[in-house]
Amino acid sequence: PFGGDRLTLIAPVDSSIPENVSLRQVLEYPLLLREPGSAGRAAFDRLLQEHGLNVEPAWESVSTQALVRAVAAGLGVAVLPKLLIQQDVASGNVVPLTLKEPLRRTLNIVYHKRKYLSESMQRFIALCRETGEQ
Repeated sequence: PFGGDRLTLIAPVDSSIPENVSLRQVLEYPLLLREPGSAGRAAFDRLLQEHGLNVEPAWESVSTQALVRAVAAGLGVAVLPKLLIQQDVASGNVVPLTLKEPLRRTLNIVYHKRKYLSESMQRFIALCRETGEQ
């Protein structure tokens, strides 16, 4: 582990969605999600499963930025990693909402322990750890 992240619900700027929302309430809106199998989607799907909920997304994409633009255009809401949407939130393109059921995840560095780590790879791992500490 080198850091953590929180998945954040984002909505259009002119949304009437309450600032503090439950998973059940989220499912009342068109949901725009990452593709099945992505780390963020898997974490969100697990959270839904833990609460006995199921979702049929309105739209799926492999692109976080495509999802953010779709939310900004008023096509729905999305649950995305906070680290990846900070600039869009700061720019006022979308608004972050608080999920009553917070969703945090641990970010890990994974490598084969018996393989040689090049100097570049060692620097990359050090950068990950340094960034995670911030």
